[in-house]
Amino acid sequence: MRLPTCFDQRGAEMVNDKPETVLELRHLRTEFGSREYPLVAVDDISFEVNAGEILGLVGESGSGKSITLRSILGIVRPRGRVAGEILWKGRDLAALDEAALRKVRGREIAMIFQEPMSSLNPLLTVGLQISENLVAHTGLDAKARRARATELLDMVGIPGARDRLGDYPHEFSGGMRQRVMIAIALASNPQLLLADEPTTALDVTIQDQILRLIQSLSRDLGMAVILVTHDMGVVAQTCDRVAVMYGGRLCEVGTTSQVIADARHPYALGLLRSIPRDVAPRTPLYSIPGAPPALNALPPGCAFSARCPVAGPECLDLRPPFETVGQFHKVACHHRFEALAHFNQQEAAQ
Repeated sequence: MRLPTCFDQRGAEMVNDKPETVLELRHLRTEFGSREYPLVAVDDISFEVNAGEILGLVGESGSGKSITLRSILGIVRPRGRVAGEILWKGRDLAALDEAALRKVRGREIAMIFQEPMSSLNPLLTVGLQISENLVAHTGLDAKARRARATELLDMVGIPGARDRLGDYPHEFSGGMRQRVMIAIALASNPQLLLADEPTTALDVTIQDQILRLIQSLSRDLGMAVILVTHDMGVVAQTCDRVAVMYGGRLCEVGTTSQVIADARHPYALGLLRSIPRDVAPRTPLYSIPGAPPALNALPPGCAFSARCPVAGPECLDLRPPFETVGQFHKVACHHRFEALAHFNQQEAAQ
């Protein structure tokens, strides 16, 4: 499939000297509801994140992206049940109790939540909210905490940082509130940042600024990032590798250049084709037919089978295994060759 010209292609092939792996998920499963009839939000996914890289987790709403991030930090408990392994610095976070997890959250692994206005406390100044993180995870005194809070606001690009410590969240614009959230997340120098759609509801200019900020922080601080998004354009401009999720399962994983320029799974191909191109005015835009399955109606086979244009009988009953299609590039599809041919034929016919 031809690479859309609007993309700034990232994610060149990795060299033989593989960077250090800081987080590894092995067969992660997160479910809700009763044990007899569980609602499986994350279903047997495995991937790793390397030091200093940005991994994009992409898919439609309801694919399980945000629950994956929350499962890593253990904040789906007690309603959610997490199984599998979440390996961080030799420890399995899934096996830790709440007291042990508190020592990891914020200090070693931090998270930027999707909506800053509902994540920030409207009754507390931003300086106090940054200071709360510093009190919990550092030994700094009050004077040093104020200096660090000023440094953080300045780092994320808020003008007049010292004078804004006493301001409340409603006194900031949407983009500035998101920068405050990033400052809070960075307060104790985490080694992994979980960013849950950090540019949602922001205009395009502010979105670009936030994404560039995350890139520069990852590069300058050597911090690993998992970036959740539904926008393949954001992935192309920001991420080194990408994992495509659907129905709580991974369907394609690879470097950004591989997945965008040579996608093989019909869902990934559909996401790419949904992006507007240079088309004539009033030309109908492509959209993937149907809707994501409900958690209580997931098929035993491929989760995408009901919407797939090349699905066969085996797709309904037999879950496709991950197969390697290139270095660092894996796809879970019974009919990946037919899928690529189908989308190429459709594109040629336009």
